[in-house]
Amino acid sequence: MTPVFGSIAPVNPKTTPQAKPSPTPKPEALGYPSYPPSPAPLTSWSTERTSPPETLHPAASHYQIRIVSPAKSIDLDLVIFDSRQLRLAVIDQPNPNAGGRSIASLMRQHNAVAGVNGGFFSPDFKPLGLSISNGRLLSSFTTSSLIAGTALQLGDQSYLIWNSEYQGHSNITDALQAGPRLLESSRPIKGLDTSKSRARTFIATDGSFLWAIGTADSCSLGDLAQALATPGALPGLSPMRALNLDGGNSTAIWFRNLSGKETSRPGLSTVRNYLAIIPK
Repeated sequence: MTPVFGSIAPVNPKTTPQAKPSPTPKPEALGYPSYPPSPAPLTSWSTERTSPPETLHPAASHYQIRIVSPAKSIDLDLVIFDSRQLRLAVIDQPNPNAGGRSIASLMRQHNAVAGVNGGFFSPDFKPLGLSISNGRLLSSFTTSSLIAGTALQLGDQSYLIWNSEYQGHSNITDALQAGPRLLESSRPIKGLDTSKSRARTFIATDGSFLWAIGTADSCSLGDLAQALATPGALPGLSPMRALNLDGGNSTAIWFRNLSGKETSRPGLSTVRNYLAIIPK
């Protein structure tokens, strides 16, 4: 299989475990870009409160987190998961009149562990940017300052890539292009807006097997990036990259714990797609 970017490291069959791996993170996923270690960013933000983990799956937990600066606070509602046992899936929602509450039934239908609203869409309800759902190409790759990265599933691996790294959609089963970028090499992207506050949705990864999908209450893109870069803010996860998804009235999250209890915080608007995590 041709990698989307970079080179795929050789696998030694004598040392490759045959049993299903535990959710303990290991070194970088095969084919993921390698970056030199970055020092912790200087930030005035800190974690004020983290809820006890709510187990959704042996490889996924839900948290509610408050991150504060001297002048502001941001509440995060997120799910941290291990991509060795769970995979990314794009759920297409083509009905413009479905309503935001459709997130719950769609997540159940696809046996999802958790999910959030996805990418941007046009006034005529067509997805903007690359959208692939279960192998079906729904809209094509684009380049802009806003739509700057893609969360995708290629074979058994999940990736978060930037536009310059994209090499075609062959063998990609699910992909969602959105933006702007929030973190690169664990540091906030420079120049993000700090004046416009609205609800936000995001995806982040440590560049290995740990990922987060989640929402934030009303904040600017710049403040969200600072919050995500705060050392220790995300339990057990030091994000290397993070990407903004559609926000505002579209912002939504759904998850189901091990006992079967569902929590649905639907958006106010109908959205074109959702980004879910489902068992492999």
